[in-house]
Amino acid sequence: MKRWRHLALVVVLCAAGCSSSNPTEPGPGPGTGDEHEPNDFAAQPLGALSSTDIVVHGSTATGSDVDLFSVTAGAAVNLFANLAWSTSSFLELTLSNQNGTFVRNLGGANPETCTLSLPAGTYTVRVGTLTDGATNYTLTLGQR
Repeated sequence: MKRWRHLALVVVLCAAGCSSSNPTEPGPGPGTGDEHEPNDFAAQPLGALSSTDIVVHGSTATGSDVDLFSVTAGAAVNLFANLAWSTSSFLELTLSNQNGTFVRNLGGANPETCTLSLPAGTYTVRVGTLTDGATNYTLTLGQR
């Protein structure tokens, strides 16, 4: 049902001459909530890390679907990341810095959890899968 609503929205936007690739469109706000497509090439901003966890509910649609999110640390931080799902799918969690350099790559275990000591900056969190078929997941990010 979710996909049909997204398809209907795309059709309406295309008919109106709009595009989801317009860089001036505001994205979803920061914080807790749902993953929003498209976020395969441009990261969905989640806001600043704090002692209150950011929790995102998302899904991967196919083996080539990637979900990107960005978080910001205003100072040096112990970044906590947890990716959990309820199927036998193979998901992976990757963190990279603002230069695109991988800071950490986790894959296979469910849940995948890590805490990293990182300097201030903006970090991209990538959720990907090697499994065809939809997989719902919960991504939790926070400061420890």
